[in-house]
Amino acid sequence: MRPPFNLRLYLILDPRRCGGREKTLTTLQSALSGGATMVQLHAREMAKREVYTLTSDLLPLTKAHKVPLMLNLHIDVAMACGVEGVHLEQGGDMAPEVARRVLGEELLIGLTVCNASEAETANCYWPTLE
Repeated sequence: MRPPFNLRLYLILDPRRCGGREKTLTTLQSALSGGATMVQLHAREMAKREVYTLTSDLLPLTKAHKVPLMLNLHIDVAMACGVEGVHLEQGGDMAPEVARRVLGEELLIGLTVCNASEAETANCYWPTLE
């Protein structure tokens, strides 16, 4: 069963914009205390090993608040860390339908859409979303 999720206050957490690892942890804690309902780690500039380490540090905080943690782009790191989902981009390294086969039915998959056509196409990947 997929984890429940609420998109009311979706935090996109970028360690570069936060000012590094410690400030990222502080930002996350403040956002969770303030009511964030879902968190996406967007660490495009970080090496995969750093993404793994940071994700491992963030996950206990999000789990303590029962808030799903999504990892941007790195499906392998997401699986290794045990986050609740991934966020993909249009035309990225892995197509959403392939990601679904790799990740199974349990993990959440988000997909960036920039126009109505992309949104309509994205809907055909998950026709039974609740």
